[in-house]
Amino acid sequence: MSFEPVIEFFSRVRANPGLQQELTQRLNALSDSGQAPAEMARFANEKGIAATQEAFSQALSAAVPVRAGDAELSEAELESVSGGMLPDWMQEMKDQLLAEQMAKALELMNTVTANIQLQNNNITSNIR
Repeated sequence: MSFEPVIEFFSRVRANPGLQQELTQRLNALSDSGQAPAEMARFANEKGIAATQEAFSQALSAAVPVRAGDAELSEAELESVSGGMLPDWMQEMKDQLLAEQMAKALELMNTVTANIQLQNNNITSNIR
């Protein structure tokens, strides 16, 4: 599987604040973070980059370490699963946290892109 479309996508998003904002809004609108790879593939294809959901899934899972504590739900996650309604101030706090998480995700995507490009350069150098 080629990660070139994923690298191109991350490079374009990193270089364009408008795309960053649009992607952030689309990802924040998802009800389930597991839908992110499919949404990223859809967004990439809309922008003329032929990338698959599988490529995004593999790139993101390779970049995000899984820790044992990640299996526990936070109070906010429990509240959303149970169907509770958040007061406005809590929703604003949740939105701010999501924006911070998106900023961290963009930073992580930049790191993943750089690592994949470095690996591809090393492979190309070894072939020559």
